[in-house]
Amino acid sequence: MRCSTIKFDVAMIHEERTETISNHDALEFINQTIADYNGEGEYGFSNRPMPKNLKKVITNTKSYLKNSSQPTSSLSKMRNAQYRELFQRWRLAKYGARLETIEQLSIVNVAPRTRSALEAIIEEAESRFTNEELDDILEIIIDVCVRGRILGRDEATMEEEAEAREQELQDALEKLELGKKAAQEAAKKKAQPGEVMDDIAWSQTEEDDGMEDVQEHPK
Repeated sequence: MRCSTIKFDVAMIHEERTETISNHDALEFINQTIADYNGEGEYGFSNRPMPKNLKKVITNTKSYLKNSSQPTSSLSKMRNAQYRELFQRWRLAKYGARLETIEQLSIVNVAPRTRSALEAIIEEAESRFTNEELDDILEIIIDVCVRGRILGRDEATMEEEAEAREQELQDALEKLELGKKAAQEAAKKKAQPGEVMDDIAWSQTEEDDGMEDVQEHPK
């Protein structure tokens, strides 16, 4: 879903289509707006009624998002903690950078439970991901969005795990580079005896040429 930045004090669009949000975000925004007009929210609009056009849009949108077929029908199905968990697990599994933003939001909105439903969301899924990767992505979605399972790790722990994996990769690359240099040094040392013999042969040839010159031009 695309949204616009709105200035509440003048009730007009300030920056059109500047953000991309999920259905979950939209429902939270709607609930917050309703609370504001009821005098229970942060802005507290209780001193004025909700405009009819806004009320109609909010009512229709909330009715759609609260439909039992939608993952947002119960906010407990996609709490903020779960929301972060989904993206963190994608990132740790190296899928986050390979999934387009719109694909990630569509997955959050639909919460697919089958491979066919997932592949309908991810463009050219079979050419971009292996079967095992698609199954893994689907398992993460079901685990977080359907089962509501949080692994119990805070953001700092998740970051540490990601950094540890990156460090392991860096260490492996350094070892590979060191092995490559060692192989080059070994090959260089192996070639040196031949080079030394060539130098000796060249020096001997120069000495022989010098002796011939002496014999041809005696004092």
